[in-house]
Formats: sequence, structure tokens, C-alpha cells
Amino acid sequence: FRFDHVVTDRCGASVALWRPAGPGGCPDGSAGWEPEVRAASLPDTARLDDVELGGGLGPALSALGGLAGATPGRPAEPVDSADLITDLRWPAYSGAAVTAGVRAVRAIARPAPPGGLTLTLYAVRAGSFTPDDTAVAVLVLTQTATALRNAERYDAARRDAHQLSEALRGRAVIEQAKGVLVGLRGGDPEEAFAELRRRSQAQNV
Repeated sequence: FRFDHVVTDRCGASVALWRPAGPGGCPDGSAGWEPEVRAASLPDTARLDDVELGGGLGPALSALGGLAGATPGRPAEPVDSADLITDLRWPAYSGAAVTAGVRAVRAIARPAPPGGLTLTLYAVRAGSFTPDDTAVAVLVLTQTATALRNAERYDAARRDAHQLSEALRGRAVIEQAKGVLVGLRGGDPEEAFAELRRRSQAQNV
């Protein structure tokens, strides 16, 4: 994933899929977040993601906290730091970023299964992000969220098909057993099914 090839003069990007953690699992930022999947364009940006997770403070987590007030299905307001040297919100993160040569970040979050999706952009020059960068980032996030939703629906359809197939196979065995009982003991299929149910409950099988 190389967002820095799409947006020129940027040093890298990272993306993460998050699930809400904590009591109730509500994606309001107060319950906390755990990453489901993470990817980074460079080793340095991956290390910055580790610092953010370790300290519980940083641009991506701040962007996730804004999802509660965002329009459903739309990205939250971007979280910007035009100059990490003077930004005091995330001391450990800012120190690690400046040491790695990163001076500015912009993080954007949007809802996505199982909770939220973030894209964080990194720049080596202070104040270098533009509205166009945000527009491209929102487009990337929207396409990624759509792909995730489609994958989730596909998996659900596969699960439903498997469960239906298993149910049909089980039904065929039951019909065969009913036929055997009717053939051996007489009676009708309803009586045979009642006997099967009685034995199933008695033997817990």
C-alpha cells in the first residue's frame, strides 16, 4: 500500500482496520480501540503506529474518537498536526515522529466493519498537507470500506449457503430414518418423526 505514490511530496502512510474494545464495544472513542489489521508504506511509519498503540495517544486514535459525532457512513473530521514539534497533544508520539523525520500528520477515520478504518498521512515538512490530500484520502477510505463491506457480505452468504447445505443433508437423513421406522413398525411419517424426536431428546443426540 503506497499512498505516498498517489499524493506527491509525502513521506508515507499507514492504514488500519479497528474494532471497538471495552465495555459495550461502542465506537465512541471512550471504550478504546484494538487494531484488526494494520499496514504501513514504510518501516518508520509502522514504528510510529506501534508508538501510538503503546501509548494510547496519537492521530489515528484521535480520529477514531471523532466517529461518534460523524454523519453515519461518512468520514469523521480529519485530525491534523501541522507541526509535531509544537503540537503537545501526543508527547510520546510526536517525539518519535520528529526523531524519524516526520513533521506533520493527517489522520482520517470512517466507519467500516468491524468498527472503524483509519488512514494516516505523514509529511517531512511542517504544514504541507492540503485539502486535495484529504479528498484523495477520503476516496481511498471509501473504496476500502466498500471492499470490506462486500467481503463481509460474501462471507455471510457463504456461511448461509454452508448452513443450508448442512441442514438439507440432515433433513435427508431424517427422512430416511422415518422411512425405515414406517417400514419396520407401520404407522405414518408423523408418528415416525415423533418417535425420532422422543429418542433424540432421551439420548441427547
